[in-house]
Amino acid sequence: MIFFETLEFDTFKEYLKGKFESAFACEYLSNLKPFQSEKDILASQSYFKEIFYILSNKNDLKLPVDSEYIDFFIRIKDPYAVFTPEDFIIFKNFHSQVNAFKKEILEFEQIVHLKDITSNIYSFAEITAYISEKITDDAKVKDEASNSLFDIREKLRELRKTLTSSINKIFSRSDAEKFIQERVVKEYNNRYVLLCKTNFRQYINGIVHSTSGSGQTVYVEPNFLVDLNNQYQDLAGKEDKEVRKILKGILDRIKSNIYEIVESAKNYSKLSFMFSVAQVYTGYKYCIPEISNEMIFDEIYHPLILFSKDKDAVPISFEMKSNTNLIIITGPNTGGKTAALKTAGLNTIIAKCGLPLFGRYAKIVNFNNILADIGDNQSLIMSLSTFSSHILNIKKILDVADANSLVLLDEVGTGTEPLEGAALALGTLKRLLEKSAKIIVTTHFSDIKTFGLKREDCEIYSVDFDYKTFESSYKLLKGVVGKSSPIVIAKKLNFDDKAIQFANAYLNEKVSDKERVFEELNLLKAEIEREKLNILEKEKILVAKEYEINTRETELKEKLELKEIKLLEETYLLLNKAKNAAENIKNIKSDKKFVEENLDRVKDRLDKLKDKKSIKDEISKGDNIFLEKYNKVAKILEIKKDSVLVDLEGIKVTLKKNEIIGKKIKPESEKIVKVKKDVKSSAKTEIVIIGKTVEEATDEVEKAIDKALLSNLSHLYIVHGRGSGSLRKGIHEFLRTNPLIKSFRIGDNSEGGQAVTVVEL
Repeated sequence: MIFFETLEFDTFKEYLKGKFESAFACEYLSNLKPFQSEKDILASQSYFKEIFYILSNKNDLKLPVDSEYIDFFIRIKDPYAVFTPEDFIIFKNFHSQVNAFKKEILEFEQIVHLKDITSNIYSFAEITAYISEKITDDAKVKDEASNSLFDIREKLRELRKTLTSSINKIFSRSDAEKFIQERVVKEYNNRYVLLCKTNFRQYINGIVHSTSGSGQTVYVEPNFLVDLNNQYQDLAGKEDKEVRKILKGILDRIKSNIYEIVESAKNYSKLSFMFSVAQVYTGYKYCIPEISNEMIFDEIYHPLILFSKDKDAVPISFEMKSNTNLIIITGPNTGGKTAALKTAGLNTIIAKCGLPLFGRYAKIVNFNNILADIGDNQSLIMSLSTFSSHILNIKKILDVADANSLVLLDEVGTGTEPLEGAALALGTLKRLLEKSAKIIVTTHFSDIKTFGLKREDCEIYSVDFDYKTFESSYKLLKGVVGKSSPIVIAKKLNFDDKAIQFANAYLNEKVSDKERVFEELNLLKAEIEREKLNILEKEKILVAKEYEINTRETELKEKLELKEIKLLEETYLLLNKAKNAAENIKNIKSDKKFVEENLDRVKDRLDKLKDKKSIKDEISKGDNIFLEKYNKVAKILEIKKDSVLVDLEGIKVTLKKNEIIGKKIKPESEKIVKVKKDVKSSAKTEIVIIGKTVEEATDEVEKAIDKALLSNLSHLYIVHGRGSGSLRKGIHEFLRTNPLIKSFRIGDNSEGGQAVTVVEL
């Protein structure tokens, strides 16, 4: 049993509904109830995690417009419902939008759980294509919808021309103005008529079909048009019959898929609801609560207070560990005790629905029963006082409560004689504890506070209240027994001074020295707890900033090291080119020596940096690795002594172990980066570099290799010519150092011989 009304769950749903644009989402929300099974809660949470991820990467994603389709969906199950071309266009447009929406969702590689829903939303591609074949986008049945309809409409067009021509002859008569009211060709009940004055009989013979409201205009069918109109009416009847036949054919196709339509609507409702909820939560701090055997709220908001007060809303924090059975919340009125109680109850219901919570972090217990006695329960209809209504409500709670129940009691035992009220409250708490229920109670009674202080399974909180400013921070102070302080509050509200004096005098007589010391100690503890909260809050801010700084520093370091690798690779390539050039020029031995020395230094630094960055010792066969250098995902096919065979998005490539720089991909939780490629049309299997310098040719070959790989080409033919052989030699040196090249060779006679190098990618 769950006390939805008391905890304002329906009010929460109404607020969400006001923010939803999807009619199906609103319908789903109306029927939303908490899950009993933890498995169902976790499943819902997994959907939301994926949806939040999608929205964080595609915040312009729009749900299909479904307000018209929901009416169609309701009527499609009615065997007597009549459907028009407009209805079928609604069907087509809606399912086309849904298919596009699904496609956008499934573009994200890491989407796993949402496929459980999207796989049961059918595309109806054949039906929508059939509708497009038969009906125009502005809901007109096409002439080509059937051969019969095409023939009928051709005859109708010809007949209209004949009828219009005959009528125009009347309009052209010299005396037409005497009997024609308006020179308009009018169609009335599939018969062409003239708009005539009442004296028309003096000029033409005809049949009157109708008269205007003023009586000044009559709809006349001239006798000479009767035969033509009979033909026209007959054809119009045939057209209507053929159109209805076509529409029935479409309807039959749709109804033959009624199971799939119902299943699609059910799953689309769920999907649209979750996306609508996520869109409402976006912009707020939210968390996915853990399901546990304890309740922990770390800065969790009451959603209705958050919606109404926005930045002025204050979250609450409290703990009910597994060994805690009772929480007592103390403090003055207007301090926020009831709000704290409702925050705990409503958020537990929301979490049981599989929804996120507003706030930093939460753990909840999957209670079967969430029972509450909060607020003014006075019933005038049943002639019950507030106290009597509370007693009846608490009786119901005592009947239902068990070890799987959360019980929320607001000011239990008040509204009657204080001593007996406190006794009844204590009796209620003891009975609930006997039944092993988890209890959160607010109170002003000292007896209940004392009862809690003596129990090891009880935690006491006080709402933090500033008696100087007469304002509450609405935060809960753990371990502090709060004062109700009615006299202080009355004084702040300008209560009668004499009455305040009498009250203080009476209180001084009743309060013992021991109680005064306890109050002073409690005030000191409240101050310490308040300071502790401030320190914790500052610590959280500092930890968050430290994490942000460390993350940025790590990212920057990673980027700098990758940039250094790239620059070193380019430098190594340029030095190789310089070395090749030096070998072909006499008398530059000193330059050649300089190049070779620096070539070794660059290679040594490059190898050390790659070894440091490489994850070669972490990889296993079958792993997916996102390779930073190539901005692609590679699957490890085979690990050899010094190299690794990978599938680089469909292309098998052998890489050196120190080239494995990136991170391992977990398909269900990590984003798999996918490079969009659309270069097949520009990729060629042959590149001509005759007449270019080695440096120019190397740049072009490098670009050609990239395009070939992206286009899934396995071979590339480099035409460098015969010449002196220096160009061929420079290109071969480049190919030897390129990890994307599987092998290369001089072409055979049929391929161009010495003038061509054949590269296998």
